[in-house]
Amino acid sequence: MRIKHHEPLGDKNNKQDPLPENWQELSAIADGKPKKFGVVERDRLYRSGIVWSHQIEGLHREYGISHIIALIDGDWLQQFYEDERITIHQFPLFQRRELTFKRVKDIVEVINSQDEPSLVCCLKGATRTGMVVAGYEVLNGRKSNLQAIAESIMYGNVNISSFREMSRYHK
Repeated sequence: MRIKHHEPLGDKNNKQDPLPENWQELSAIADGKPKKFGVVERDRLYRSGIVWSHQIEGLHREYGISHIIALIDGDWLQQFYEDERITIHQFPLFQRRELTFKRVKDIVEVINSQDEPSLVCCLKGATRTGMVVAGYEVLNGRKSNLQAIAESIMYGNVNISSFREMSRYHK
C-alpha cells in the first residue's frame, strides 16, 4: 500500500475524534465491513467509518476498492504500506470545522483522478466523510446542495457553511 500524506489541517493539540489509543482492540472486534459502509456511486466511490486492516482485502475483492481516502491521522494501516494494490491518501483533519471547500475540492479531485474505486472514511463515518461525499456529488453534478445536505444528515452532522461556500463555486 503506497501512502500519500497530505498536510494536516487544524490544531494537533486539540484533536476531535482522533484515532483511539485502544485501536488494536477495536480493530480485533470489528466485523468484516466498516461501520456505516455505503455505496455513493457503484464502482466509483464508497463511504464508511474507520476501515481496519483486516477489512481491506474483502473490500478490495468485493468492491474493487483500491484507494482509501482517510480523513484521520495515524498509522493504523501501516502493515499495508508496501502493498501495491491499495493506495492510502491521508487528508487528516484535527477539527471537523477545518474541512473547508478547498479541502473538499482537493479530495474530490483525488477521487476523480483514480481509475479504480475509492473509499472515503473517518473515525465515525459521519461529519467529515459526509462532507466529502456531499462535495463529490455536488461538484460532479450528481446532486444539488439541498439533496447532498439531506443525504449527509442521515449519517450525522453536517457543516452547512461548507455547502454555502460550495454553492458559490458550483451552480
